[in-house]
Parts: sequence; C-alpha cells; structure tokens
Amino acid sequence: MALDFEQATRAFDFPGLSQTEQRIRSRVATESWLRSVDVRAIALPAYDFKCAITRQEMLSLDGYRSGLQVCHVKSVASGGPDIGSNLFACCPDFHSRYDQGTIDILDDHSWVPIGRHHDPIVTNWPGPRKLFIPADPAFRIAPEFLAAHREDILLRYGVDCRAQ
Repeated sequence: MALDFEQATRAFDFPGLSQTEQRIRSRVATESWLRSVDVRAIALPAYDFKCAITRQEMLSLDGYRSGLQVCHVKSVASGGPDIGSNLFACCPDFHSRYDQGTIDILDDHSWVPIGRHHDPIVTNWPGPRKLFIPADPAFRIAPEFLAAHREDILLRYGVDCRAQ
C-alpha cells in the first residue's frame, strides 16, 4: 500500500497555463540574453578584454569569444543601469567575490578584501589592488554606484546603514 507522500504530485494544469508560462519564460530569457549581449559588446572592448581586477586577458584564439563577464556595480535587480560607469569586465571568480561581498571596490578604484574570510586568493593576492580603468571616462565607476553596492551587501547581511 502506497503512503500519501509516495503518491505522484498532482499536476495543476489549468487550460492555457503552460503555454502562457512558456511564452513568459521565452520572452524573459530572450530579453535577458539580448541585454547581456549588448552590455558585453559595450564593456568588454572598453576593458581590452581584460579583467579589471586581475588584468588577465580572456580572449579566445579566434578573437571572438571571451570568458570574461560584465559586472554591474549596482546590480540590475536593485535598478542599476547598463551604462559604462556602472559596469566593469571581470573574470568569473572575482565577479562572484564582488557580488557576494568578499571584496569591495573603494572610491579610488582600489579593491580590498572585507569580512573575516580567509580566502587565500584574495588575502594573498600578489598583483596590484587597483582596478584597471579604461581610458574612456565613460567607464570610470561612479561613486554613487559603489555606495549602492555597499548598501545592498550590508542589507543582505542584516546591517541597515540607510539614513533614518
């Protein structure tokens, strides 16, 4: 005898629900992909296909693909725009470290480890701790986006630093 939790889950298939959901998923995926392609086409050449933190060039042999990602200083989810002063090219490892709050970028464009972590890649970093900033002034990271990122990270960890 099968117990209730062993029974197959009921399918909640209302007429038209799956088609509507599929259209929404398709539109969101397409719009995200197209936005991502546009942002990459703007930011990666500005950074000479180099990570702003490690200065590592990540370009395929044919010159058409890059392992770099484009990092939004103020996240898209928080309303960050797709403009040069809110973007920087970054390798996946440091992109995730920045997004998670393991490193921070100061207003002078230097980066520092934060928190009580003991990430050896970050704490023992042998290279410069100053971001590579493109010659184009449109790609100078704006201090207001850096401040917004810090506020998001602190709120995520339960510290409300917003003005009362």
